[in-house]
Amino acid sequence: MGHGRTDGRVAVWSAKEAELFDLRIYPSDFPNSLTPGWPLITIQQSKPRGIGSVRKPAFSPKVRFYLELKMIENTELETVIAIPPIPFRGGKVAWSAHEKNIDFLIRHNFLSGNRKRAIALGGTSLIHHVTSDEYLKIVDLTGQVTEEKAVFIAGLLPSPASEALVELEKMMNLRRPPDFLLLMPIAGVVNPEGIRRDLGRFIEESSDRFGTRSLVYLRQRSLLDISAQLLNEQAGLEGIKIGTVEEDVAKCLGQVPESKKVLWGVGDRATQAARLGSRGHTSGITLVCPRACDGINNAYREGNFEESSRLEQVIEEFESIRFMEERAYNYSAIVAAAEIAGYEDVELGDVGPFNAEPPEEVMKRLEGVVESLADYH
Repeated sequence: MGHGRTDGRVAVWSAKEAELFDLRIYPSDFPNSLTPGWPLITIQQSKPRGIGSVRKPAFSPKVRFYLELKMIENTELETVIAIPPIPFRGGKVAWSAHEKNIDFLIRHNFLSGNRKRAIALGGTSLIHHVTSDEYLKIVDLTGQVTEEKAVFIAGLLPSPASEALVELEKMMNLRRPPDFLLLMPIAGVVNPEGIRRDLGRFIEESSDRFGTRSLVYLRQRSLLDISAQLLNEQAGLEGIKIGTVEEDVAKCLGQVPESKKVLWGVGDRATQAARLGSRGHTSGITLVCPRACDGINNAYREGNFEESSRLEQVIEEFESIRFMEERAYNYSAIVAAAEIAGYEDVELGDVGPFNAEPPEEVMKRLEGVVESLADYH
């Protein structure tokens, strides 16, 4: 049972009430001078659950509490974050195929300890190549299929910020809004000072207005320090997706609170990042080989790096193809592999916008990949 002060009054919350209002806990960055020995935390309401369409909190969105019990650890991101390609047919989103694929990811969960997987919409999904209306429909459909059976992460380009906030409001008013935002890298010319100022404002406003919980996506090593600074400054920023090199995992971990999640974001070759401290990773190939992807995560979470390394060898060729030539075949190699395999339980369409079928020499390599992964689908 936790208790604390809000507007001069003492509030008491049961575990059931906390679950109903989806209360999230963040460590505070300043010492607790009022009640020595009790951990000072911030509880932030994300969204009320089970109350119809009511979305306004019955209490202040951010309340500082002093808990008698130990702080609850947020481990829901310590998992495999599947980023499935959005399927297209004839240049149009294949809606029923996307629904089928999300259902596959939920049903084919091989994670240890009854953990949920996370399902994310990001660059591998080609979210940059659909209209805002199409993307909102994709987010809506993904959330409806996911329900509470998986953690749901929606990518969002936070620039221009005014337009992003409009799109975010639409997302958060869906029947099943995302659990997290993945803030995509900002295109064009940026500098660290501008990232701290403007992305910091966006994170704070989205958290205050909608209760959103965000992850920042690092693709430029030059922005690591400023991203770590944002993780320290913004309660609504809960983690970072490291999309650079493994060494940046350790560097980031050395700069942020333990509660902030440092996730490996360059596919399933995740063992070295796990050795350096990451506890979860993103995966673009989970629709093809979920047993391998989940097995890697299971192994390194247990400290069995020998087993995770062994499983990495199984997917090494596939990942090498996807990330060759600056990730040129990140999307199309997955679509091609599914077509070669002739799966009936997933459907990845033909080719997506600005992503044609890989060249013949790559297709030949993918034939060998499909054969080697047959037992891991």
